[in-house]
Amino acid sequence: MKEMYPLTEAQKRVWYMESLFPNTGVFNIVARTKLQIWNHPLLVQSIQYLFSQSEMLRVRLSSQGQEPTQYISEEKTVELSVKDIREYSEEQMENWFQEQAKKPFSLHETQLHEFQVVRWRDETFLFVKCHHILFDGIS
Repeated sequence: MKEMYPLTEAQKRVWYMESLFPNTGVFNIVARTKLQIWNHPLLVQSIQYLFSQSEMLRVRLSSQGQEPTQYISEEKTVELSVKDIREYSEEQMENWFQEQAKKPFSLHETQLHEFQVVRWRDETFLFVKCHHILFDGIS
């Protein structure tokens, strides 16, 4: 049985704001960094290590009962898909990143992060998206 924890006050504010404005992606935090060297197995291993050391990245939310709660998922594996947009123009590439940044997370019993390698022309990027509720400044 998973141990449930209450949300912090900051997390509760984000939870309730998300419930008022669902499916907007406004609470997404995104980053994109250009990779100078891309070694997919090593990158996966590095992200896996980060997850094994950081419970915050494994937080899942549940809304059993009146109040939302959180728990630490035992899952420590990370999907790192590769998106090939090498044929896109620069404008199409930027639009693709903006669309991905806006895609909302479900806050119920699911991962609140996304990692993706993006290939564009001769460049490779790591795209990371997390929900703000993971980064409330306290938990």
